[in-house]
Amino acid sequence: MGEIILAFVACVSALGFTLFGMRLSKNKSVFSPISWFCLNLAMYDVGQALLFIVTGGEMKMETLVVNSNTTALLLGALLILVGSGGWVIGYVIGYAKKQVGRDRPRIRYRKFVVRRWVIAMMILSWIGIIIFARVAEVDFSDLSAISKKRVIMSDDGSGSFAALGYLRQLASLGALAFTMYLAVCLTERKTKRGDLVLLAMLFGTAVAFPVIASARGMIVGTIIVSLALYDSLRGGVKPLRLALWGAGLVFMLDALKTLRLDDTVAVDSASRVLGPLTSVFGYEGGQSVFNTGVIAEFFGGVPFWLGKTFIALFTAPIPRSLWPDKPAVSPDEYIATSIYGYNDTSWHTVPAGFVAELYMNFGPVGVFLGMLVAGLLIGQAYKRYLATGGNDPLLALMYCYCVLRFSLKLMGSNFSAATVDALLAIVPIVLVFYFARPRSNPGMKMVGGMAK
Repeated sequence: MGEIILAFVACVSALGFTLFGMRLSKNKSVFSPISWFCLNLAMYDVGQALLFIVTGGEMKMETLVVNSNTTALLLGALLILVGSGGWVIGYVIGYAKKQVGRDRPRIRYRKFVVRRWVIAMMILSWIGIIIFARVAEVDFSDLSAISKKRVIMSDDGSGSFAALGYLRQLASLGALAFTMYLAVCLTERKTKRGDLVLLAMLFGTAVAFPVIASARGMIVGTIIVSLALYDSLRGGVKPLRLALWGAGLVFMLDALKTLRLDDTVAVDSASRVLGPLTSVFGYEGGQSVFNTGVIAEFFGGVPFWLGKTFIALFTAPIPRSLWPDKPAVSPDEYIATSIYGYNDTSWHTVPAGFVAELYMNFGPVGVFLGMLVAGLLIGQAYKRYLATGGNDPLLALMYCYCVLRFSLKLMGSNFSAATVDALLAIVPIVLVFYFARPRSNPGMKMVGGMAK
């Protein structure tokens, strides 16, 4: 228990140092990157270590009951502390760099052009959803089976995760279309009834695929991007509203987790009572103190990968149908089988988180330097975005997907997956807004973003 308490102290120290960095950078927005870095530390590190203390070293995680390896937990906490220190130092330095103020007038993109594009994307998304549901053999007659993990069965009866990367991307266009049209509508003083109807349809499309694909993170990501857009383009999200959204997300995650559990998994009464808490603090993957420690302890006895997971970024665009043995973009399956000992990864994989990914590639020095560079670049990008005035829907979308969501994906997954996710989002966004840009007219001029 003593090592668990030391791990808790290390996590609290990491959170305290990050809060001090937030004060130095004077970030007031709840949607600044450092605010969400603090939230990640509070939930998956401080909160998780505290929950281990409360439960006496045993805790019901998402899919297993674990007895905390106190040595691994302390190692994970120390790496979190080192990584957080590097990230905060880099972020404060990057944010402190002076940017030339370029507060420009709000561009009035042609909304009817954006509307045509998002409707087309919504239709394509439903086509992808229907095809995915047929390939994955989704049983819509059973509510509890809708959000199960999707497995493709081969002729020999073995199962594997339904990768279907390009099909998933097609089905995910609905979420992208929703945030794009929301950004355009938020630039107007009043949203029309027709726009509200279309936004409701787009949101339904955005949620449909994550539910049947058991991809809870996609729903959370869409809601976070939506709130960040509102914060940027409408002038701030009230703390009470954010707290209500947060509470709703916790219970939504718990509901989806319950749906995806196999019927053979025994869940005791205590676990059911603590269900919402374990949905938040009991996440065994990503940049959590438990997961980071377990991975670090494993790689203490094997050679480091020396950048193997970063090279996977360049092979990601190649379809697996053309290259069946293509290296995985994420080391999730390797972590699940070789470290956690899952015999069947068709039902579960474990994402690394950026701190653990840096450690498995370059060791403790790599953790500090990698997090330092990441914080530096993210801090500079956020400061540059603020220097533009934050009143352009295209720039707001680019910030949300290339900075905010990228940093969240980095903490929850790995560098290659976060980069691919950002690129797949930003290419359609730039394309649509390129065609929706105002047409130049020598006889007109832009005054305050309005054509005069």
